[in-house]
Amino acid sequence: MTHTDRHEQIRSLFNQAVQMVDTERRWFLHSIEDRDLAADVERLLESSACCGSFGDKKSS
Repeated sequence: MTHTDRHEQIRSLFNQAVQMVDTERRWFLHSIEDRDLAADVERLLESSACCGSFGDKKSS
């Protein structure tokens, strides 16, 4: 898999995960066979959460 392919796959998985509630998201990440890929998606989700651009984590 090329770097570009991997980036696109991470982005696609991230876009799917972002639409899920927390419990679905955890199951989804666990179901990804490539653990390095899952870790990259999880880091991207965490990064998005701390920047306020992630729906579940909005502060009120």
